[in-house]
Amino acid sequence: MKISMTMTGYLISFTIFIVHSIDNSLNNYALMIWVNHYLGEIILFVITSIWFIFDNYLWKFNLLTRCKNMPPNISGNWQVKIKSNYEDNKEVLGKCTIKQTYSKLEISILFEKSYSTIIFYHFQKDSAFWFLYYGYKTDNSEANNGSSHTGFATVKIDIPDGKLSGNYVTDYLNRETHGKIIYEKSF
Repeated sequence: MKISMTMTGYLISFTIFIVHSIDNSLNNYALMIWVNHYLGEIILFVITSIWFIFDNYLWKFNLLTRCKNMPPNISGNWQVKIKSNYEDNKEVLGKCTIKQTYSKLEISILFEKSYSTIIFYHFQKDSAFWFLYYGYKTDNSEANNGSSHTGFATVKIDIPDGKLSGNYVTDYLNRETHGKIIYEKSF
């Protein structure tokens, strides 16, 4: 995800205000020369620090997540249940770990015979719910032919219920399977 132009404008305005305040309060010529020499580094440090704090911590607060374009925080451990058309609607259980910042999302799911990770993702909000669209790669264990496949999933995010639920499909070259996927938050 990209930082919005409004947020960028606020960061730049804040930085210019701070630098202007420092510049106006400098009476010592040597200190003024030092600040002017390192002004670019100071501005870069301030902007980078603000972005780091926002990206890792501030975006998770409830006040900010109510903003229209702020994706929900789905970080944590989840139990995963897949019901697939593979092997007569067999139900498969797994454990999922989601690590999320404002600009990055990592999902890894461990099943008995395979391990899946996301390779791309996109959050989107309709009028009532957020949806997560993602592509994934699954590596199967040696006990399961050692093959791998890719797929795509769409899940609806329902934070109050602690659930993500949706559908998935695998690539048509290797598996040609599809089914339902449900994530339930582990506390």
